[in-house]
Amino acid sequence: MARGRKANEGRVILLSNSLSTHNRKCLPEIFKVAERYSFVEHLEGNSLKRLYIQLRAFKGEEIDLLILNGGDGTIHSALTFLMNNRIFKDFPKIAILGGGMTNMIARDLKTGGPVARDLETILESYAKGEIDTHISEHNLVRIDFNDKREPQFGMFFGGASMPSLISYTVNHIYPLGIKGKMAQLIGLGGFMSSFLFGRYRKGWIGYAPEMDVVFDNGKTYSGHISLVATTTLSALIFGGHAPYKAGHLPLLILRPHVRAVIIALFRGAMGTIDRARTKTISFDHVKSVTIRGGASFVLDGEIHQYEGTGPIKVSGTEPLKFVSFRGK
Repeated sequence: MARGRKANEGRVILLSNSLSTHNRKCLPEIFKVAERYSFVEHLEGNSLKRLYIQLRAFKGEEIDLLILNGGDGTIHSALTFLMNNRIFKDFPKIAILGGGMTNMIARDLKTGGPVARDLETILESYAKGEIDTHISEHNLVRIDFNDKREPQFGMFFGGASMPSLISYTVNHIYPLGIKGKMAQLIGLGGFMSSFLFGRYRKGWIGYAPEMDVVFDNGKTYSGHISLVATTTLSALIFGGHAPYKAGHLPLLILRPHVRAVIIALFRGAMGTIDRARTKTISFDHVKSVTIRGGASFVLDGEIHQYEGTGPIKVSGTEPLKFVSFRGK
């Protein structure tokens, strides 16, 4: 029997990318769960363009909760679409389900388990009027280009050598049938081998490009850089212990030194990366940075090119409300 909408409940939209890896296997089960809650409107499509056309039908309406069901690439694309188009009257609460191949955002929010199970947990919490007890606020990372492209929005940014690592993993490890954490570990192993011998050799996976990273206060890091990274979900690379400053982004910069990378990996595993300040490791809180040099960056697992178009600007947005079961 379907659970109806109570007087204090708003509208809920579930947006499912049917081509996302996990969704291909469990979409029928997701439909069954959604059908048990009459306040849910389930939009499903085999392309992001089709999903966005369906979303535009709700322009100017009040939506209380938007559930995004897909991998990190789908989430990044959906957040970018929503931020650039402002479909709804007010920005709704956002819940994320791990329906894709890579689901680091959903895992960080503790909604990255079996999709149908997590969907039922979210909807049951909403039906009972308890969803607001599971809300945490997070900024988005905003990327502005120096050309006419629209800004991109996401929750994890990685520059310098990061795109090479992602590309190597996707193009050489995934085709072997190896997925998940094992693929990431093998990819990291290949990256470290290349880093040891080729961090100054262009074209190698571990190549550290020459870059200028200019902070909003004028402070500048120049030269060969192995990693520039920030995230609004601190547990992703900062172990959940990086001190938060409202309106700021935690920014990690690594120089191409073996000791710096080893310390960063160890500190990251221990959740103390914010304390790893040396001559080759920088950890700061910034409102924005301008990056010159390099050729591409990673935003929520998706690689974007900017070589030849001038610098990019990385900044944070106003906080949005996300459903999170972290610590619950």
